[in-house]
Amino acid sequence: MEKQEFIKLAEKYADGRCTPEERHIVETFFDKFQEKKTEWEWSEDEERRLRMLARIRNRIHGDGDNRRVVGNKMRWYRITGIAASLVLFIGVALYYNSSLGETYREEMAMRGEKKEITLEDGTIVYLNAESSIRYPRHFSGTREITLKGEAFFEVAKDPKRPFIVKSGDVETRVLGTSFNINAYSGKQVRISVNTGKVQVTDTRAEGKKAFLKRNQQVLFREGTGELEVSGTDAEKYRAWTDNVIVMENNTLREVADILERWYDVEIVFVDKGLENKIITGKYKTNDIREVLESIKFLKQVEYDFTAPGKIQIRNMSNQQKPKPM
Repeated sequence: MEKQEFIKLAEKYADGRCTPEERHIVETFFDKFQEKKTEWEWSEDEERRLRMLARIRNRIHGDGDNRRVVGNKMRWYRITGIAASLVLFIGVALYYNSSLGETYREEMAMRGEKKEITLEDGTIVYLNAESSIRYPRHFSGTREITLKGEAFFEVAKDPKRPFIVKSGDVETRVLGTSFNINAYSGKQVRISVNTGKVQVTDTRAEGKKAFLKRNQQVLFREGTGELEVSGTDAEKYRAWTDNVIVMENNTLREVADILERWYDVEIVFVDKGLENKIITGKYKTNDIREVLESIKFLKQVEYDFTAPGKIQIRNMSNQQKPKPM
């Protein structure tokens, strides 16, 4: 089997489409990779991605203790689904880098980390947790990149070469400006402008465009396909680049999604009704407990660490404690 054939197979593995024989091939590879006995040579970047794949694969196929901590099948499926999505996230990046050679680069920030990237034209990209960008090593006629997740851009001015960001079905085009794009998979796309002007296009509908200036935003909802323009304080959407969490009429489920990405944890609501409670606040801390303590006070909830990196949130009136490990 050639190296690129294996990478495609790893992608099938992450997506749950492997036959038992194919699954055995991938599992055997990861065992050999961790023992440094693979037959192919890997670049430094490929090795880094494969180490991440191996780590997440071990997390998916953890021992019985993991299942005991979880306590129910639905919780286990949630962990498996998240971990598998990360495997696919890394595997696709690995495939792109291997198949396209030196033509393209892909940078990614895993859960619990953020990155600052400077492109060859001087543009600075701040990459939020669980996000990635793919871009050519050398820009030619246009400066075009692909974004998954969230990033803040400080675009270097170049009137002859537009800067284009593709995020799903939305294309953002500028010449020189600063703006934030939030385009996590399965969510609406939100683009907010801090400086300059931005053109946003729905690539599925010819002629459907929105033009934004400073302190304006556009929401693209996949269900309706509408581009909704409104005024906003754009600074709050870039606050994450300064490690500030801004909650403004967010549901606790939305806040939990942010905390999961930022702190590399898994959060489950024992009382499902809590997920829709609304909260507003602003936090700058490296300690997730400080955020949880504030949520506890504001929303009259309790939280428990059931295992390292695993958190349960419940109503104060719910006396059901997590089972001891």
